[in-house]
Amino acid sequence: MDAEKTTLRAISELGQSTYIGANSGSPGWKQFINSEAIAADFVEPEDHPPLTTAEKLAAAGFDVEELRSLLLN
Repeated sequence: MDAEKTTLRAISELGQSTYIGANSGSPGWKQFINSEAIAADFVEPEDHPPLTTAEKLAAAGFDVEELRSLLLN
């Protein structure tokens, strides 16, 4: 269930995710309510600090010296 309690994420036995609107008119919601499944509590994702410029360059496959060389030559 998401933080706003509007969407339920159902995970099949094969690991596939399906998102179901949490309202009484949704066929998926009705199926969930009539099943014996239990919704897990929502877990807020971790807040990661923004990447530094060097980390961004490394993720793109460059280091600072390579980029300087490319830009200055």
